[in-house]
Amino acid sequence: MYVSTSVINKNYLEYIFNVLQQKAKTSINNEAIEQVCSTRGNLVFDDKFCLVSKYLSPWTIDMDYDKSWLTWHLATDIYYWIKKLSDYMAYLLLRRQELVLELVGRSDIRFQHTIKEIEDYSYWKEDSVSTQMTLENLLRRFCEYVLYKKVDDEIQISIGETNDSQSVFHDACLLAKQLAMFGDDREIISNVWVEMLSYAAIHSSPRSHLA
Repeated sequence: MYVSTSVINKNYLEYIFNVLQQKAKTSINNEAIEQVCSTRGNLVFDDKFCLVSKYLSPWTIDMDYDKSWLTWHLATDIYYWIKKLSDYMAYLLLRRQELVLELVGRSDIRFQHTIKEIEDYSYWKEDSVSTQMTLENLLRRFCEYVLYKKVDDEIQISIGETNDSQSVFHDACLLAKQLAMFGDDREIISNVWVEMLSYAAIHSSPRSHLA
C-alpha cells in the first residue's frame, strides 16, 4: 500500500469539529449518547438525508465495520476520486492497526482480495488502456469506466468464480453508483466519514489516542 504525507487543511479539521459539536449538542440523555457512540455513518441518513437512507444505510450497518470502512473508501475513490479523510481512515485500518485494534476485523484479507480482483479485472485488457498514460489519468479512466458503464454482471461473475473472496470491489462499485444517483452532494459522504472517524475513536483504547 502506497503511503504519503500531506499537510492537513484547516477547513477539514473545522468541518469535523463542527459536525461533532452538533452531535454533542443533541446528546441530551444517556439514550442519545449511546446512539451517537454506536453510529457508523447511518445516523447521517436518519438526520439529514432520510430520502436516500434505504439506498445507502445498508453499506454502513448491514456489514462488518472493517468491510464497510474499505467499501466506503473505495467507493469514495471511484466517485469523488481521492479525499484526504477517506485516505487517512484507510491508512489507520491497514497501516496503523494498533490504533484501531478492536475494529481491524479481516481488513488485511479484504484489502488483498480487493487488489487482486481489480488487477484481474478485464478492463485492463481493453485496447483503450494505454501503458503511456499517467497513473492519475489511468486510475481516473478506470473509475469513470466502473461508475458509468454497466459492469455489475461482469464483477458478479468474477466473484462467483471465487466464492471464498473477501473483496469489497463489487460492493464499492454498487455504492459508488448509488451515490452518483443523488448528484454531486459531497455533504452526504463527508458526514458519513466523520461518523466513521468518531466511531473509530470511541471504540479505540485511550492509550492509542496518545500515539
